[in-house]
Amino acid sequence: MVLTIFSSFGMMANAVELEESNVLLNLDEAAAVTDEDIVYIIRDELIVQEHIAAELSQLEQELNQLIYELRLIMPQLPPIDMSKFEVMYRMDEDGSLYSVLTDDTEEYLTAMVNQQIYDSTTPEMRELESRIEENLQEIYVLVNQNFSRQSEIEIAPLYADHAIAMTLNAWDGISVPAVLLEGGIARDRALRDFPYAGQAANLRDAFRHFYWTWRMSNNILLGARGSRIASNNHEWANMIGRRHGGNVINAVQVRSQYLNSINTVAMFNAIFSRDDIMDFWNNRSGATDTTANGNARAIFDARWQNTQMLMRNNNTSALLSPLTLVVSAQDGIGGTCVQRRQQLFNSGWWRNP
Repeated sequence: MVLTIFSSFGMMANAVELEESNVLLNLDEAAAVTDEDIVYIIRDELIVQEHIAAELSQLEQELNQLIYELRLIMPQLPPIDMSKFEVMYRMDEDGSLYSVLTDDTEEYLTAMVNQQIYDSTTPEMRELESRIEENLQEIYVLVNQNFSRQSEIEIAPLYADHAIAMTLNAWDGISVPAVLLEGGIARDRALRDFPYAGQAANLRDAFRHFYWTWRMSNNILLGARGSRIASNNHEWANMIGRRHGGNVINAVQVRSQYLNSINTVAMFNAIFSRDDIMDFWNNRSGATDTTANGNARAIFDARWQNTQMLMRNNNTSALLSPLTLVVSAQDGIGGTCVQRRQQLFNSGWWRNP
């Protein structure tokens, strides 16, 4: 049996030869194969149906043109003087304190930035936003169609956070279809390897982020730089969507504004949630481990055993961090603490190269 697969978006790898027969399967037939070993190959490799690959390529060219037009008219928002904002302190599981904005300051910051967005937005920008959103929706639908025969997992709709991340990727010159396609593979693999709820669901989330960035780093269209940018943009999109809603074109302005304003670890902790910081950490692990010997799962398991990944603990008091420090792999995985927050901030990983 021979399967024609894609090792990265748009690039056809050598056919995988299996001993059962010499039958050449088309992609629809290949996706229906039930043999466990064959399905494992299909699900862990990036198969792109030819007509979908062609349409994605065309849509990506159109998206890049729209982004170019947006660059010509997009104003830059002024930096925020974060030093004037009030903070309060919360406790991580190790007893250390980290700062967050007070509720009143959070409301003031959100309202201030939203007003700046409103004042700087022109009708031309809104017209471009509508065209960009239509383009992103078409790309997203095509990626879902590509996976419809390869995965039993229901694909989520195109939420605002997804659209923001896709816009940021296009702005940064990163292939939007390649990022989405690798994300689909990572989602499927994580659900297959960790199918259970509870503690296993937390492990699954950590592995999904790790494996996604590991795969993107190995994708010739993305590489280490693209993996870092795309995974960072995913977390930036979560933060921007949470604070400022889902206007995709304004995400570029807001990200630039925050990047020019976050200059201390205290402000870093205040702006990004615990989950954001956890995902930044786990994404960085996957991207930086890509050149290590061995496969992604083995590398992840080693990090897991050494408590080098971060994980949620849903049983923790809401007053404290939902990320817990642990002493054994059986109990869970390492959590945020002052040292890890400082290490991540100092690394500058969350800033795109």
